[in-house]
Amino acid sequence: MEYYLGFALGALVVAIIGVLFLFVMKKYTKTDNSLKSRYDERQQLVRGTGFKYGFFSLMFYNVAAAFLISVEKRQYIEHAALMLAGILFGVFIYGAYCIWNESYFSLNENPKRVVIVFVLIALLNFGVGYRGFCQGVLIEDGMLTVNCLNIFVGVLVLMLFFVMVVKHICKEKEEK
Repeated sequence: MEYYLGFALGALVVAIIGVLFLFVMKKYTKTDNSLKSRYDERQQLVRGTGFKYGFFSLMFYNVAAAFLISVEKRQYIEHAALMLAGILFGVFIYGAYCIWNESYFSLNENPKRVVIVFVLIALLNFGVGYRGFCQGVLIEDGMLTVNCLNIFVGVLVLMLFFVMVVKHICKEKEEK
């Protein structure tokens, strides 16, 4: 009973810290001290299409995951981790599409500050993932656990950062 109470309390503290972090991040990345992001009509349309691609990517991922779960005799990743990795996959598709179509950053957002926040998020997740690696909780009984998700989030952020860099390089070449 004490374990579950401690776990619930820990989850509550993490949720509160997460909400505070999001609030500070929103304020830090905006150019007009607003919490609300403003997008023009083109950006809203592109974001809607990005949501659609992210959703269908997640749907196909879940079909593939369900197929692999039903076919495989040996489990290599916990089902919860597999499903949450699918969410990260859908988020990557959405983010990459919006970045590539210049609809990721809102009109009142400072892109450099957003990138700084991305770097901080990646470093934080890699740090937590490394701690899990040192404690030996990433892989148990030859199976990836949900503790590997911090590393997955770090990789996701790095991949989105890579898309931003490639888009920036392509945009500079087009302008020349």
